[in-house]
Amino acid sequence: MALTLTHPTAGPANTPVVLTLPPDLLAEVDALAGARGRSRFIEEATRAALRRERLRAMHRTVAGALRAEDYPEWATDEDVVAWVQRSRAEESSDPAVTPD
Repeated sequence: MALTLTHPTAGPANTPVVLTLPPDLLAEVDALAGARGRSRFIEEATRAALRRERLRAMHRTVAGALRAEDYPEWATDEDVVAWVQRSRAEESSDPAVTPD
C-alpha cells in the first residue's frame, strides 16, 4: 500500500514523501497513532531508528578500545560496582569537584 505522508505542519521544514508499507504494518500504525497521526508516528519511529543506528555505529567504532588485561579492576560485575563506588566517593570528597 503506498502512502503520501505529510506532517500537519508541512512546509519548508517538512517534505512530503511516498512510502510503501504492508497493510498489516499500516493497520498497526493507525491503531496506535490514528490515521491523522501517521506522519508524526513515522517521523518519531524514524528518528528513534536513526539514533539507534548511530549508537550501533559508535559502538563498532570504539569496540576493542579497552583491553580487559589493562583494567583488572573491571574483571567481574562486582569489581566494576566497587570501582564505581570508590570513584564516586573520591569525587565527593574532592573540594575541586562541584555538584551539578
